[in-house]
Amino acid sequence: MFGSCPMFWRVNRERALVLGGPAALLLQIAHPLVATAVARHTDFTREPVERLRRTLRITLEVIFGDTSQASAAASSVRDIHHSVHGRLPAAAGQFPEGTVYDATDPELLLWAHATIVWVGLGTYERFVRRLSQRDRERYLEESKGFGLAFGLGEEAMPKSYRELTDYVSSMFDGPALVVGAEARRLAVEVLHPSGPASVRAAAPMSRIITAGLLPERLRAAFGLTWGRRERVAFRAVSATARGTVRALPRRVRWWPHYRTAQRRAAGTSLRTS
Repeated sequence: MFGSCPMFWRVNRERALVLGGPAALLLQIAHPLVATAVARHTDFTREPVERLRRTLRITLEVIFGDTSQASAAASSVRDIHHSVHGRLPAAAGQFPEGTVYDATDPELLLWAHATIVWVGLGTYERFVRRLSQRDRERYLEESKGFGLAFGLGEEAMPKSYRELTDYVSSMFDGPALVVGAEARRLAVEVLHPSGPASVRAAAPMSRIITAGLLPERLRAAFGLTWGRRERVAFRAVSATARGTVRALPRRVRWWPHYRTAQRRAAGTSLRTS
């Protein structure tokens, strides 16, 4: 669906980006309309590991798949979105009881898109390597195809990295994000997963990483501890990860979908030259 998007591919080829997944998810459900939609229209609290696998598969197919793969994956999500609508059962922050929520609402699509892009860049820069301002701008431009695939209009997307950070900051500081009872209930499976033993064993470090990627207000609202021990651990994991990631063989470090997309792009280039 994207064709060759060098910077978008370069960032999203990294398996290390899964470290930011919980933070992106918590940011999304910090919006009461998103939290209610997720709670009432998904099996979020059941089989969380399998749900994560499905989400990851769809994301990789949209980013790195050929036209038919990407279109089918994105279409499956859009079809689900069209059936997700209703009303808030109780007031939440600035939203009164009865407020309509709809998964195709451009404002909710924008928030979901912005959290994915913002957390993706932040995770890459924290655990892989720093990017130049030019690279950030290029990533943002190339990410528009991802938003379009899921139904967000290009006119609604941030036009620059500064616009993205200003928008996200305004959401962090504004009244739209309120961590209510539904968001906290959903967050339990994100922060304290009940999956296989390996997943449960990794959860304490995942909570520290998630806390480090979230703004203070939301970190506290989700009950994440952020004392000296957590801050030291977060800095240590970040420094260790950057060195480890660069030393890994590419077949381990990168998603195989990226290599497939590279070969496809190279073949297309040869056929059209």
